[in-house]
Formats: sequence, structure tokens, C-alpha cells
Amino acid sequence: MYERDSGWKRLRRTAGYVATTVALFVMSAAPAYAETVSADPSSAGLPGAELVSKIINWLAWAALMACLGAVLYGAAMWRGAGRAGNYAHAADGKQYVIGGLIGALLAGLAPTAINTFFSAGRSG
Repeated sequence: MYERDSGWKRLRRTAGYVATTVALFVMSAAPAYAETVSADPSSAGLPGAELVSKIINWLAWAALMACLGAVLYGAAMWRGAGRAGNYAHAADGKQYVIGGLIGALLAGLAPTAINTFFSAGRSG
């Protein structure tokens, strides 16, 4: 059964809400005394920066090859199972194809998305 709060519980909870709201308002209105921070990412002088870049490129290649494998496997499963009348496996094959295509899209968009969000965050 649902019990109604006693008056004291309700009063304490309301006082807590008010105290939290006032504290947030005061903290947001106070000037920030922290030192400003800036970031200018650059790989100049970073030891191993070229290797890290190569590894990222290799990972992107591996992701694309995995997506290609998923599309080819899914297409074969979709066609073969559809011809055999096994529609559950045909649906699985369709999901492999769609998953491989979406994965390839994400692998291709990842660098652009990262750069776009970084630029948006920097300007904003």
C-alpha cells in the first residue's frame, strides 16, 4: 500500500530541494577563478605519432574488411536460404548485409565526425 509522507518528511525533502537549487544558483552566478585552459592538438614532436597514425589506418582497413566479409557472407546466406525456403536464415543474411553496410558507413564517417565535433566544440 502507498503511505502518505508525514509532514516532517515532506518539509525536509522540500528544504533539501530548496537548498540544492540555491546552491546551484549561487555557484553558477559566481565568477570562475580557475585558470583558462586551451588545447591545440598537434602531433609535432610526439614520439610515435606516425606509428599511432598507421595503427589507426590499419584498424580502419580491418573494419572495412570485416564489413565487406559481413556483406558477402550475408548476401550468400540471404540468397541461399531464400532459395531453400529457410526464411529465418534469409532474414539473418539480410541483417548481416545491412550491418556490414552500416559498419562501412560508420568507419568512413568516423574521422569526419570526430573533426566536425571537435571544431563545433572549439568554436562554441
